[in-house]
Amino acid sequence: MSTINDTATAGHLQLCDVTKVFANRGKDVTAVDRISLDIAPGEFITLLGPSGCGKTTTLRMVAGFEDTTSGRVVLDGEDMVTLPPNKRPMSMVFQSYALFPHLSVRDNVSYGLKLRHLSADELRERVDVALASMNLTVLADRAPNELSGGQQQRVALARAMVVRPKVLLFDEPLSNLDAKLRVRMRLEIRRLQQRMGITSIYVTHDQAEAMTMSDRIVVMNAGRIEQVATPEEIYRRPASVFVADFIGRANFLEATAGAVVDDAVGVDVLGQHLEVPAHPDIREGDELSVVVRPESVRLTRAEAGDDAGGRSGELAGKRGTVLTSVFYGDHVEYSVETAHGTLVCVESDPEAEDIHTEGDDVEIGVEARRAWALPAAEGGVSGRE
Repeated sequence: MSTINDTATAGHLQLCDVTKVFANRGKDVTAVDRISLDIAPGEFITLLGPSGCGKTTTLRMVAGFEDTTSGRVVLDGEDMVTLPPNKRPMSMVFQSYALFPHLSVRDNVSYGLKLRHLSADELRERVDVALASMNLTVLADRAPNELSGGQQQRVALARAMVVRPKVLLFDEPLSNLDAKLRVRMRLEIRRLQQRMGITSIYVTHDQAEAMTMSDRIVVMNAGRIEQVATPEEIYRRPASVFVADFIGRANFLEATAGAVVDDAVGVDVLGQHLEVPAHPDIREGDELSVVVRPESVRLTRAEAGDDAGGRSGELAGKRGTVLTSVFYGDHVEYSVETAHGTLVCVESDPEAEDIHTEGDDVEIGVEARRAWALPAAEGGVSGRE
């Protein structure tokens, strides 16, 4: 049996200094500010950022639903900017699914193919394959209002994929689903995308979706790109304090850069001297934010009368007091008061006797190799939107 991606060709998509300026009450507002991206054929890219950062506007310019103020959208060497949406070899999966309520599942899936004037036999075969790929065959004659949210999402995916686009666009397609179904659907979308090898751009504000689905993540802020990298690099080596604060959770420790040797900088934090991997822009004497993820903080019980200072080794510690201790089953989350502010610590699957309680005095250790030193942000950490 043929597969859904027969003869499909993944597109090479390039955004070149793409800009969008809106007029708002007589003033120009730049929603997207000269962003450039090179998306390889078959790559899954996620645009991630807070509300208003420009990610959806960027996607709509790629699709042709929004005109660009300047810049180029190049697909396989051809500039798409002057082409209307229906002339671009792309498909879009919308947040609202955008199914035709008066059409059956089969007719919804076949709609785009009918516009291409295929023969009846080819149209029927391609729709049958798409329905089977999405486990929708038994639902083919139902109306959209007779389907669950997850089933409607699969219909929208089948309709987008059956036309074999060069680029598949996703506009927060899972935001209307419950949490458990979202997890299942994001894995299903990723599996289908990898099997088809289709170039995809996915817009979301959900970090878990971005981290689990993407080949690379594009973190956006105020219309600009803050960083483009793999999920692991984004998390472990963020390019800015904004990225570090937006992706996951982090403790930020202020410090002054000591000597920089072999891509590491000496810092004094929490009463310890650590050699921490450093952003390449850091120079000795710079003001820093040392990023420490909660899972990289280690807590041990402080012995009575111990000043908690001077422990040698990578996890040299400093004393703190447990403010909160919350048991989640597979991990325990602590907030710990220190002389340098409150730290968040996450410990995975601890033994019952090792769980700290509120009021406990603890020694704090930092895994230096898993920390990351960044140039300090102006005005400090801004927080998420």
